Amino acid sequence: MSDAPVQKYFAIKTTVGQERNVARMLENRLYGQYIASGETPDGSQAVGGNIVCAQSFTMVKNLPLKEIGLYLGRDQDMAHRLRVILNRVREDGGEEAVHESSFDPLMMREDGWQTIKTSKGLVLERDKRYSLILSAESPGFRWYYILKGSEPFQGGARVSEDGGRTWAAMDYQFLVRLVSVTDVASILILPSLKGYVFMEAGSKETVAAAIQNIRHIKNRPLITVSLDTISPHLVEKPLIETITPGQMVEIVTGPLRGIVGKVIRVEKPRREVMLELKEAAFQLPISVSIDAVRPLESGAVPETKK
Repeated sequence: MSDAPVQKYFAIKTTVGQERNVARMLENRLYGQYIASGETPDGSQAVGGNIVCAQSFTMVKNLPLKEIGLYLGRDQDMAHRLRVILNRVREDGGEEAVHESSFDPLMMREDGWQTIKTSKGLVLERDKRYSLILSAESPGFRWYYILKGSEPFQGGARVSEDGGRTWAAMDYQFLVRLVSVTDVASILILPSLKGYVFMEAGSKETVAAAIQNIRHIKNRPLITVSLDTISPHLVEKPLIETITPGQMVEIVTGPLRGIVGKVIRVEKPRREVMLELKEAAFQLPISVSIDAVRPLESGAVPETKK
């Protein structure tokens, strides 16, 4: 059986008309959840052959690690893969590997952020120090750095020119992202349910933490909803399936555009509705294509200019 958490849907109350903005902010917060040394590079350092590079850092919180982002480049065509080792630094100064992987240079189309997948279940612990070491059998890679790293990222860069036997401390930080795992599976906006954003997640606590300090979210308790509740709204039914006799509609195309009528019969096979026009001198029913009408909310009649 799968050990994945059971996903639930939670309704988040928002300002009507701001659902898309709220969803976009939630996406940025959840799917871009990471700790980084910086974003924009100031320079780069060669990696490969006898040159080995390392970036150490101390975790400011527990972080279930999903992947590592490295800002990499290349000088030439590389014949070997980049070796990536993540070590935990012990209190006695020694190091023990917690993850090891490699990066295929064929995956790098251009200089920039590259993704290194990590072992499932790997958690970086708060207040523990780690060291990320990059090496390759032959030269060709470049690891970009930033002169002044971000404040939450506490660490230092080192470079060895003799294969890792001796190290020199650098006055910059290599560009690293530590991307966190999240149990949020999806964020939904349903046009028929205005004023709500729906989040599919494993727990209410995850959602409550995600919506903190986001504009246009109402201070209301989270509502747990079932998939059966929202599934009818996931696919919008054609108007011909939902329109009913007695409903008021407005003609939106053709010479009768703007005229309001009441539906007296629905012809589904022909995709037509028979209308009784409200403003006609004689109540003579006419048939109109379903594509030429729009329903009026609560039977409202649009105002006409005097």
